[in-house]
Amino acid sequence: MIVDITFKNYRSVKEEQVFSLEANSSQLKVHNTFFPLPENKKLKLVKSVAMYGSNASGKSNLIRIMWTMRNFILKSTELKAGDKIPSKYYDPFLLDTDSKNEPIEFKIDFIAFNGKRHRYSVKFNGEGVISEYLGVYNSIRIVKIYERKDANEFVEFGEGMINKKEDKRIAKNNLYLSTFSNTTNAQMRAIYLYFKLIEIWNVIQTQHSSELNRKIQELFNKIYDKLKFQILRGIQLIK
Repeated sequence: MIVDITFKNYRSVKEEQVFSLEANSSQLKVHNTFFPLPENKKLKLVKSVAMYGSNASGKSNLIRIMWTMRNFILKSTELKAGDKIPSKYYDPFLLDTDSKNEPIEFKIDFIAFNGKRHRYSVKFNGEGVISEYLGVYNSIRIVKIYERKDANEFVEFGEGMINKKEDKRIAKNNLYLSTFSNTTNAQMRAIYLYFKLIEIWNVIQTQHSSELNRKIQELFNKIYDKLKFQILRGIQLIK
């Protein structure tokens, strides 16, 4: 589950923006809040959130940055030596002489399927990945799992990396996290699968809208069939 997302220099967003699902201390709407980590009563999230604003105010770009982040993680290893990072991933703010050549930055705090809170961040331009970081929270602080600096084609492991025998090399235009698509490393698999299985829908796009409608219909049919079976079984028991 998402704790917060930070992004900068992406499409219509020039300065750093933060989208957070952390609940405040207010007692209003308490039924929409929960504690995702039983051992941490300081972290409280909202179950749902809504955005509103005028047309062309940048709302859809939050969905787009989430889509970009997820798909770049899942598919960056498809880029071969010498390939530039395509515009579907590298799409900077263009209305400024400097920013249109500057890197995109995004960061996400999330709780993976292993029940641990992580932080993942990446900075890249059209030529390659400049920096990449993955950390895990313990009871006191965040601990580095791996980090890549200064556009290097290798990563440094921190104390948070369980298996330090993993290959540290990585192509200039690939994300290190992408290399764990097929892995026996349970720690990294839980993180990769989080991004693979998270669902991001942009219903403005006809293709996304049709696919979402199909999935909802499938879910409804499963519920309907189960409910129908229970009702008919109940009738038979009464007879």
